[in-house]
Amino acid sequence: MEAEADYIGLMLIASAGYDPQVAPNLYENQFPLMFPEIAPNVYENLDYWVSFISTHPSGKKRAKLLKKPRTMELAKQVYEDVKAGNHIACFLFEV
Repeated sequence: MEAEADYIGLMLIASAGYDPQVAPNLYENQFPLMFPEIAPNVYENLDYWVSFISTHPSGKKRAKLLKKPRTMELAKQVYEDVKAGNHIACFLFEV
C-alpha cells in the first residue's frame, strides 16, 4: 500500500507543477534531513532498523521504486504537460 501511496503522491506533485525528480532524493535523505545532529555513518543502520520495525519500507527502497524508468518518465511527462499549460485528466497506475 505504501508503494501505491508513493506513486500517487509522485503523480500528484507532478500534476501540481513540482519536479518529480526531487521526490526520490527526499526519501534517500530523509534521516539526514530529520536528524541533522546524528553522525552520517549512523544513517544506514537507522534506515535498516526503522524499516525493520515499521510498516513502511525503507527510504532507499521507496526511492528505488519511484526511480523506476516507466514511473519516473510518466511523472516527468505529467510535469512537462502541466508546465506547458495542458490539463491532466488522469494518470495510469503501475505500481
